[in-house]
Amino acid sequence: MMNSQNIAKLFVKLSQYPNADGRIRVLIDELKKRRMLWILPNVRNELMRMRERDREHVLLVETSDPLSPEERNRIETLFGEHGLREVEREDLILGAEMYHKGKVYHGSVRWSLDQLKKRLSTLSKKVYED
Repeated sequence: MMNSQNIAKLFVKLSQYPNADGRIRVLIDELKKRRMLWILPNVRNELMRMRERDREHVLLVETSDPLSPEERNRIETLFGEHGLREVEREDLILGAEMYHKGKVYHGSVRWSLDQLKKRLSTLSKKVYED
């Protein structure tokens, strides 16, 4: 699925190759062919968020709606942290994504829907192949 998060991760992965410039040009050409250049500002924002998450050693919680005090306490207890940084993201659909010590914990409906779409996509390919 080509969303800003996946494309940002792909940019990061491609940047690690010796011939990164060429590979990134191919990706941009593919986005151009699919008429998806409009997504690049969102990809840039996601790359900036990824860089910030890597720099931080605190519990970062990105949410679709503000957390209640009870939810904050529950999350802090779950991760064994005192204090968390909360950021609201409009592109999330209900729930939160949490970043702690280099790991990502998905808890949004958007992530669940993306996973379901991937599973259905592979299932439909398998059905057509059989």
